[in-house]
Parts: sequence; structure tokens; C-alpha cells
Amino acid sequence: MDNQPGSQFSPQTDQTTQPNSNPDLPDLGPSMPSRIDSGANNIKDNSNNNKPKKKSKIALLVLAVLLVGAGGFGAAYFWQSSSNSQSANQVQNLEQQVSDLQQQLSASQQEAEDAESEEATAANPDLIPGNVDTSREDNQVAITAVYKYSLEPTEVWIEYGTDPTKLDQESDKVTEDLGAGDDKAVYSSGPEFLIADSKLEAGTTYYYRTVATIDDKTASGPVASFTTAK
Repeated sequence: MDNQPGSQFSPQTDQTTQPNSNPDLPDLGPSMPSRIDSGANNIKDNSNNNKPKKKSKIALLVLAVLLVGAGGFGAAYFWQSSSNSQSANQVQNLEQQVSDLQQQLSASQQEAEDAESEEATAANPDLIPGNVDTSREDNQVAITAVYKYSLEPTEVWIEYGTDPTKLDQESDKVTEDLGAGDDKAVYSSGPEFLIADSKLEAGTTYYYRTVATIDDKTASGPVASFTTAK
């Protein structure tokens, strides 16, 4: 169609590529698609910049949790160690107390045994070592035991040996005819104990004493001595 004078038709132009030719309008800069692309790039850049910060915060949080856990474990270990140490000390103190009590008990038992031994070995003056006959013709030595009737012994015998502190031999025991009689203030004149010469060494000094069982306890008299013939 021909352009006629006075018509309103004017050629179209590409507004996406042509700059703003109107000096009265401000220049809006690049086109809209360009600005959208630029904004998207800025968002990506900001997102990339925030990632290290987030990772740093997570790392700090993990480190804080580890430190708290380590501190708790350390406190628990310290408490357990302290508790074990106290328990060990208590056990050691108890063991020491038990040891002390055992020593005291042992000492008390020893004292009681010593006292009983002293009482048993103390010479009873009413048990008298009697006369000794070493010149018999039947190859025996006769020893007479003398005791006070009031003791009322149930057994009487003679202990003898070559060591006055260790009389390790003894005669037969007499258990009959030990009657006290009517007068308990007097002493018996026997019994007589015979020891074969074969049990004795010639020309040797022997020590002896009278021993008796009185009230189910053993009592002994003073020690005397005799010497066998050569």
C-alpha cells in the first residue's frame, strides 16, 4: 500500500535493539533479560560466599560438642579415679586394723599360754623328791616319791633326765593305793619307782622330780639329783 500524505502510518522499529532516542526519557540501561541474568548470577555468587560461613559454623558447633563431651568424660574419669583411690585407702586401713587386732590377739594368747605354762611348771612344795637307792643288787635304781595326802592325787610318777631344764624320761605311773588316809596333814612314804640300770648311763648325774595328776591337772615338785655308780 502506498503511503499517502496525512496518514498516521510510520515504519516500526525493533525496540529491543534500538537505543532510547527520546531525550526526555531516562536511559534504563540494558534490556530486562540481561538484568535478570545478572541478578541470577549475583544470587549464585552470594550463595557460594555463604557456604564457607555455614561450614565454619557447623565445624565450630561440632568442636564445641566434642569439647563438652571430652570435658564430661574427663570429669567422670577424675571422679572414678578419686573414688577408686578412696576405696583403696579404706581397704588398706581396714587391712591394717585387722592385722593389728590379730597381733593383739596373738599376744594375748601367748600371754595366757605363758601364764598357764608357768603355773604348770611351778614347783609344788607338797610333791617331794624322795630318797634314791642306786646300790641295789637287782640292777635297778629305786626312787621314792613323797607327796602330801591332802593333794589327793589320782596319778603319781617320776620324771628324770640329764638336763635339769628338760626331764625327758619318765617312770611308770601309779594309779592305785594312793589313799589319803584319815590325817591329810601328813606325807606319804611312797610309792617306790624302779628304773633299770640299762636305761641309765654309769657314772652320770641325773635330775628327777615327783609328778602327780591333781584335779585333772599335772603338778610337779622341786628338782633333785642323783649319780649312778660307775
